[in-house]
Amino acid sequence: MSDDDIAVLTRVETTWLSDVEPVRVRWAWHKRIPLGALTILAGQPGLGKSTVTAELAARLSLGELEGDLESERTLFATFEDSAAHVVRPRVELAGGDVSKVGVVRLGGGDLLTLPHHVDALAAELERTGARLLVIDPLVAAISDTVDSNRDASVRRVLAPIAAMSERLCIATVAVMHFNKSQAELLLRIGGSIGFMGQARSALVVMEDPEAADDDDSRRLLAHIKSNYAPKQPALACELRSETMIDSAGEVHEMARMVIVGESAVTIRDLERARVDDGADSGDLQGAILDALSDGKAHPPREVKKKLADENGCSWKKVQRAAEALEAEGLIRREGPPRTATWIVDRTSPSSMSTNGKAPEMLGETDCGQT
Repeated sequence: MSDDDIAVLTRVETTWLSDVEPVRVRWAWHKRIPLGALTILAGQPGLGKSTVTAELAARLSLGELEGDLESERTLFATFEDSAAHVVRPRVELAGGDVSKVGVVRLGGGDLLTLPHHVDALAAELERTGARLLVIDPLVAAISDTVDSNRDASVRRVLAPIAAMSERLCIATVAVMHFNKSQAELLLRIGGSIGFMGQARSALVVMEDPEAADDDDSRRLLAHIKSNYAPKQPALACELRSETMIDSAGEVHEMARMVIVGESAVTIRDLERARVDDGADSGDLQGAILDALSDGKAHPPREVKKKLADENGCSWKKVQRAAEALEAEGLIRREGPPRTATWIVDRTSPSSMSTNGKAPEMLGETDCGQT
């Protein structure tokens, strides 16, 4: 059939909005993971994306995931993790009901390929009544005949998945890796922009820019895209190593991602944390001393944010400059980690004030007068 024949047979139809019944958006996870749509969960390898999905499945199995669902089932289409060695232990460690979490494969044990097996996957979702589908990682499920760098090709794969999610009123979470160098988080997700274009919501797992250099456990779960509601605040998380006993009585250590609470870190802060240029360490040390020169205690976040913005550098770079000042005894940290403050250490004989100048160089006398 020629293009002209197709054009003759094709008919365009119009539906007037007055004939459309408005329906509110329903959520698997309130304002973060919508039902009836595709959500992307992305991040660098090794930061804990899969442990986040295990935590979500566990919470959903117990009816503890804030949203419109109660105790519901989850299916994992996983291409990297073993059901016995990884998926079940993670869900179990998170306290989930493992009878409500399954791993889906083709008959015979073959892996699913998208979009070829969307209908078979939909049939299994209907049969099991699962309301959350996790595809981990998404690119491993896509047929090797699809060019993941072409927008049109990607959308032809994702459109049937989105349509299936809408028809079954399920939440589909697709895990992806960062593999681009752009500072803007939306552009760092690998492949075509079509992945983000099709998703109605997107979450990223990132290192916490407020964490000390030697703290490898702190993460942020940030909300970088939302078509159905305002983007939600980032969530502070901890990647914890916990022990569990298997059926043979052996003890194993597993990672668990625990959501601690909301974080004040913004998307801009996370994008800024990727920039590692701007002021040199000496300039930053002087700027830190200047910021603390009033003698008052200042929260590190306040100082790092201000100086990173002013000097066009990362929070980590400000953190390292402050740690060097602490090592020299010029400033000190007071209080527990989450509520600590920085203050100039005026008890130190090497204590300095603004711009690295000693007090007497600023005109101070023994009587404190100028």
